[in-house]
Amino acid sequence: MKHSFSIGYGEQFWDLFYTGCKAPSVGETVSRKDYYNKRITGNIFAEYMYQATKVLSVGMNVNYNGWTSMVDEYSIPEVEGQKPNTYKRAIHTIGLIPTLNFTYYNKENVNLYSGIGVGATIITENNSVYALPAFDFCLLGVSFGKEHWFGNVEIGGLVSTLILVNTLPTRFLSVGFGYRF
Repeated sequence: MKHSFSIGYGEQFWDLFYTGCKAPSVGETVSRKDYYNKRITGNIFAEYMYQATKVLSVGMNVNYNGWTSMVDEYSIPEVEGQKPNTYKRAIHTIGLIPTLNFTYYNKENVNLYSGIGVGATIITENNSVYALPAFDFCLLGVSFGKEHWFGNVEIGGLVSTLILVNTLPTRFLSVGFGYRF
C-alpha cells in the first residue's frame, strides 16, 4: 500500500502563553495590553503521503489553528481612572507544507520515522492577511496498526513562521489516525 491519508490534532501549548506583546516601532504608542477570554483551537491537520521507496515518503500536509482573545489596552503612562480601549483580537492560520518522511524502523504493525517540510502559512489577523514561510519537522513519529487502518503519534514542531514574534512551535505533540490504500 503506497498511499496514506490521515487526520489529526496537535496541542498548541506554546500559544497559551503568547500575549502578542512586542517591542513598539518608532513612533508607535507604548501601551499595556491585558488578554482575557482566550480561545485556542489547537492544530487541526490532514496529511496525504505517498510511499516512494521503503524508507522515503513524500506528501503534503494542511494545517489550521485559530486564536481569539479580548484585549484591554491602556496607554502608558497610565492615567488614574483611564478607560481601556477594548477590542477582540483574532488570528487564524492555514499552512500548506510539502513533506518528506524517512522511515528507519519498519515492522508489520509498527513504523518509526522522522520528517521535514517547508511551505507557506497564510495568517489572518483581524483585517490583515499575511503569507509567510512555514517549517515542519518531526523528530520522532510512531505509526501503529494493521493492514489499512493506523494511528500515529508525532513529536516535533510546526513553526508557522520565523518572522513574527510568536516563533515557538504551534504543534509539538500530535496524534492522528489514517487509512493506507
